[in-house]
Amino acid sequence: MSTLRLSIATTDYDHFRDFRLGVVNAEGIDVNWLLLGHHECFARFTANREFDLSELSFAKFTAQVSRENSDIIGLPVICSRLQKMCASSWVKPRTRIRPCNTPLRSYR
Repeated sequence: MSTLRLSIATTDYDHFRDFRLGVVNAEGIDVNWLLLGHHECFARFTANREFDLSELSFAKFTAQVSRENSDIIGLPVICSRLQKMCASSWVKPRTRIRPCNTPLRSYR
């Protein structure tokens, strides 16, 4: 069986580190991993499809797959352990949703 060569562009996430560094290997796959900043990953993949796999923001992914003849497929992989949803969620002005005044606690 031939080896599948894949180029992957992400920022440095601990979830991927063992695979990226070769501690864990995927049989039959030869990986060329590029560590780039978010903006560079997004821009180079969306503009030129420079990599086989790349992380994308949800907004960039949605813009790409909503185009006619879209050529990308989304994989539901959580790259970061940080919750970033709050940075990209909006509520319309006349909704019944109100701010929470109770402090959030960690349940570990």
